[in-house]
Amino acid sequence: MARPKGSKNKKKVSTGANLDDLIAQRLEDKAVLEAERDEIAAVVAENAAKLRAVKYQIKKLDKQVAAYEAEKAAIAAAAEAAAAKEAVQAKVDELMASGKSLDEIMGMLG
Repeated sequence: MARPKGSKNKKKVSTGANLDDLIAQRLEDKAVLEAERDEIAAVVAENAAKLRAVKYQIKKLDKQVAAYEAEKAAIAAAAEAAAAKEAVQAKVDELMASGKSLDEIMGMLG
């Protein structure tokens, strides 16, 4: 079969269509798409601002939780130290009641 002559990529000139109408239609379509793009961009900007605010709140709450946990640990350590002091005092009182001298008790405690 023989190959047809001419380029397949050649642009076809439309003689029946009014080019001014086509240009106006394309410009109208472009304006609609640009308006939609601007609307979407505004929504994205608003959501980005909301996201920043939420991230800030989360960070703030994380700091508060860390501070409360540190305070809780300090209170627990203080209670543990007080319990240990009370246990040592009870042991010292017991040894004093049994007749040991203060020097002997100090030697036992180390």
